[in-house]
Amino acid sequence: KSNLFEEEIIELVSKKNLKKYFEFIKKVKKIIRNEKFDIFYAHDFYAAMLVLYVKRKKKNVKIIYDAHELILPKRKSSLHTHFFHYYEKKAIKLSDFIVAANDERAKIMKEYYCLEKMPFVVRNISTLDVKNDEQAHKILNKCSDFLNNKCIKLVYAGYLSKSRKIDDLLMLIHKYKNKTIQLLIIGSGEEETNLKKVATELKLDNVMFLGKVPYKYLGVILNLCDIG
Repeated sequence: KSNLFEEEIIELVSKKNLKKYFEFIKKVKKIIRNEKFDIFYAHDFYAAMLVLYVKRKKKNVKIIYDAHELILPKRKSSLHTHFFHYYEKKAIKLSDFIVAANDERAKIMKEYYCLEKMPFVVRNISTLDVKNDEQAHKILNKCSDFLNNKCIKLVYAGYLSKSRKIDDLLMLIHKYKNKTIQLLIIGSGEEETNLKKVATELKLDNVMFLGKVPYKYLGVILNLCDIG
């Protein structure tokens, strides 16, 4: 229940721009203070800090934490990663109900955070039937024209950023010059132009950039590949 009659959208410009991030946190904190609600749904690590605030200001509110991503920092991980992991770790301990993106992540979270119960799994890949969807068929045909059943088909789906090390994957494919391996890259982001340039310079005709596709089609595209 909430006395919010209209949905209020606060744009989070960048999780890596801490100034903008804290502006986002400040605005959401104001809503938390002024509104009445029974459940607070925190989606992903950038909302973790707000879980601590809700727990302090709204003691009777139930908290659902959805760990859409999984942050397990290493010693050499960026300060950005350690920052969000610090708050996610606290948020998970304070939440009443925890959601994981798949069974594997749920098991890792239970062990890593010493949870009493296994997180509830809500898969972040759509399983919608797209048999009669014309746009879906166009995308699938484009993928099928590129992919060869005699090859090992690799796929990456997600944001194209430096931190994802996709350029290293391109270099490995070039190094081994194995034509029985194909790579399908799905998504867009700050590194898209640079990655395409690298692929062109290395003459990687076994790499395809599909670009950003509607989320509901992601599951059927991934099923065309062998390793993700």
